[in-house]
Amino acid sequence: MRDAQEQDAAEYVARNRDLYPNLAEHGHLGDDGWDTAFTEGLNCLLDGLSRLGSR
Repeated sequence: MRDAQEQDAAEYVARNRDLYPNLAEHGHLGDDGWDTAFTEGLNCLLDGLSRLGSR
C-alpha cells in the first residue's frame, strides 16, 4: 500500500475497531506478507481436508 492509503486504512480500522478487532489490535494492514500468509494458510487447510477425506 502507498503510505497515504495505508494511513487512511489504519485510521478507518482504528475508528471501527469493534468491527475489525484483530486488525485493530495487531495492525497487519501494513504487512506485505499477505500473499505468503494466505498461501500457507490455504495449504494447511487443504492438507487437513485431504487427511479427513482419507479416513
